Amino acid sequence: MEKMNVISFSEVEAEEISWLFYPYIAYGKLTLLGGEAGCGKTMVALALASVLSNGGKLPLQTEETEPINILYQTAEDGLADTIIPRLLRFGADMERISAIYTDKYLTFANREQIEQAIVRKNIRLMIFDPFQAFVGKANMSSANDMRSTVREIIEVAQMHKCAVIITCHTSKSANYANLLQRILGSVDIGAIARSALYLTNHPTKKDVKLLCHIKSNLAPIGQSIEFQITNKGIDWLGYSEIAEKDLLGHSADSAFQNAIDFLKMLLANKNMPSTKVYDMAASAGIGFTTLKKAKRYLGIKAAKIGNVWYFKQYQPKEVIT
Repeated sequence: MEKMNVISFSEVEAEEISWLFYPYIAYGKLTLLGGEAGCGKTMVALALASVLSNGGKLPLQTEETEPINILYQTAEDGLADTIIPRLLRFGADMERISAIYTDKYLTFANREQIEQAIVRKNIRLMIFDPFQAFVGKANMSSANDMRSTVREIIEVAQMHKCAVIITCHTSKSANYANLLQRILGSVDIGAIARSALYLTNHPTKKDVKLLCHIKSNLAPIGQSIEFQITNKGIDWLGYSEIAEKDLLGHSADSAFQNAIDFLKMLLANKNMPSTKVYDMAASAGIGFTTLKKAKRYLGIKAAKIGNVWYFKQYQPKEVIT
């Protein structure tokens, strides 16, 4: 029979949250770094690691941090030909950044190896890039699998007062109630994290990207930060008033594609009253302007039948290219 110990809350000493980068990244907690393809998740992770390895200033901060040791595990880019050249370009202290080499793929379940690395190298920040590569055989869509899998790394982080950043791939669809839901896999992935950051293209400024704070259980939501990726690394431009609510549905390419797919499906075999199409599009999170643009692109015609206007059946041969 499993041993059990029951304690009174009066026996537990309260502790304050210790911050690596307030209010975005806390020690002993999990922070997700998600975002759209090409927005620089790995570049941002490496830029933060470089600054922290030297004890420099984090984005838009005035005070320098103390140098810390970092564990950087990547499964998508080569260390020798991609990660290390980028870190050198950023001016990282290479002595303070390490990786675990194994003859098998490392997963979050390899708790003993991860803990050994933390103790041996005095690690204060772990970065795993990307999430999907470290879950092993666990089902990404299973709430139970994700909670038990991620719990391993969270317990290690709490025990050793080590911050954890995990990069995440996201869905291209704009049809979600919030940006956290765009992270691929079970919704429990976002629920488990104490903080989440989202990278996206700036909605109005060309070649400018946004780091948006979309979840925080430990402090108020931080301001979004504008940045550019340059040949020398990352140029942090300043704070932005743009928040998550301003970005929902603002991904023009994905919203447009979503509207195209919506009309193709809805009008595949029949005409439909235009008012009903607009109502259903609104319920699906598709804006009026985006729907009209998709309608023109697909060459869908409108016709008045009796007293009612209809969107006519979609004909693939009429697609405008």
